[in-house]
Amino acid sequence: MVLFGDSAYVNTQYMVTPFKGTAGRLEEKDNFNFFHSQLRIQVECTFGMLVHRWGILRKPLSRALGIRKSCALVMALCCLHNFCLNQNVTAPIALAQDTAYAAAICFGVQMQRMEGTTEGHERPEGLLHGGEHFDDVPRHIRQQESRRQEGRSHRNNTRPMLPQEMLLNFVVNQALRRPTPVAWRNVDS
Repeated sequence: MVLFGDSAYVNTQYMVTPFKGTAGRLEEKDNFNFFHSQLRIQVECTFGMLVHRWGILRKPLSRALGIRKSCALVMALCCLHNFCLNQNVTAPIALAQDTAYAAAICFGVQMQRMEGTTEGHERPEGLLHGGEHFDDVPRHIRQQESRRQEGRSHRNNTRPMLPQEMLLNFVVNQALRRPTPVAWRNVDS
């Protein structure tokens, strides 16, 4: 099990990040970055739906809850959310105060109604807080972590395969390709 982060994070045994500087150079890595990005977008949209359905997530959780109870709360909300989806229970209509709070305080993302569904099945139109977290891990700490990983591999004379490389091998072995506009048109026809 690993986390998927953007390029602001360090690629480690527990964090998979996109490859840097792949524009037009290495097709395999560019394909990997595409699928990595799609995964992160799906996770962002899922959190957007959770926040839309469960108002408690529209503001920071109390520190008094602690990490265990916060994790349990989120897991419980995920289970309830899946139950609601399976039972075709629609999300409650957002109250005016919820919409105002999301827009003014949370810098909320507008919700778009999915075609062919009943009211209450909205999806976020964009990403939440896109890119503002790039400074979560300062550059010098990311560099220290990279040097530490490199030092560990030099001492052992073997470098452990990071999850990023394993997943790149999967993309290559499965011949997964970034879709092109031509391929999209062929899918629709």
